[in-house]
Amino acid sequence: MQGMEAQQKKQRIRPPFELTRPRRRVRGFSLIEVVIVVAIVGILASIAFPSYQNVVIRNNRAVARAALTDLVARQESYYAQTKTYADNLTQLGFPSSPMFLRNNGGLAPDTGSGTPSDSIYSLRVANTNNRGFQVEAVPAPGIMQSRDTDCGTLSINAQGKKASQFSGDNCF
Repeated sequence: MQGMEAQQKKQRIRPPFELTRPRRRVRGFSLIEVVIVVAIVGILASIAFPSYQNVVIRNNRAVARAALTDLVARQESYYAQTKTYADNLTQLGFPSSPMFLRNNGGLAPDTGSGTPSDSIYSLRVANTNNRGFQVEAVPAPGIMQSRDTDCGTLSINAQGKKASQFSGDNCF
C-alpha cells in the first residue's frame, strides 16, 4: 500500500506536459500596444502643435514690432534732416523698397524674384505726406504668419498710433 501511495504522490506532484516545456521568450510589442502608443502621440501632437504655432506667430509679431519701431526712428531722423518724410525705404538707407523681414530680425532686399522663403513680413512706407507717414509690416504670403487672424498687418503712424488689420488686443 505504501508503494502505491508513493506512486500517486509522484503523479500528483508532476506538472502537466505543457508546463514542463521551456517557455519561449516574447520579444517586441503587440499590435495593440503599438496602436495605443500611436493614438496617445497623435492626441498629444494635436494639442501641442496649435500652441506651438501661436508661440511662433507671437514671436514673429514681436520681431515686426521692433522693425517698425526702427522705421519710425529712421523716419524721424530723416525728417529732422530734410523737413519731409521719406516716401520709401531706399530714402531711409535700405537697399530696396519694400524690404522683407526675417524671423531672426534680419532684412532681405526685394530682388524682384518674389518673397524670400524665410521672410515673415514685408516692410514698407505708406501714406506719406508733409504732415506724417505710416510704416507697415504686412505678413508674407504662404507662411504661418499669414494665418495670423488676431493682428494681420501691423502699422505705426507719425503720431505714434499703433494699429493692426484685425484690431487684436495683443498686437502691440
